[in-house]
Amino acid sequence: MIAAVGTDILATERIERALTSPAFIRFTFTAREIAEAAARSSPVLYFSCLFAAKEAVFKTLHMHGDDLKHWNCIEILAADSPEPQVYLYRKAAEAAHRRNLVITYLSLCCRHEYVQAFAVAEGDANHVCY
Repeated sequence: MIAAVGTDILATERIERALTSPAFIRFTFTAREIAEAAARSSPVLYFSCLFAAKEAVFKTLHMHGDDLKHWNCIEILAADSPEPQVYLYRKAAEAAHRRNLVITYLSLCCRHEYVQAFAVAEGDANHVCY
């Protein structure tokens, strides 16, 4: 049963500016995400898609902003699969487990100026998030 949805849209220029900070990269992306981005023709666009996806997934987990100090506890990988794969670690995994949620769908729309992500989490009827 669908228990939660999350969506995000953002301007790629926002992430392009943020990527000048090594701390932003370190606390936001995993080593595997960084490697995937480096292999892309447009790393900025790819990082932007990843960030929008992380935001959408975060919203499905119904966490408070302070709960997620490091965005790298949500990992989005797309290189080896036709569909992006979502992996949750630490606080994000705890939030999903606590609410009995599994991220089952992630859709990304990545264009030059804007990116959008939509995530769906499924769970049992006793833990539906509104």
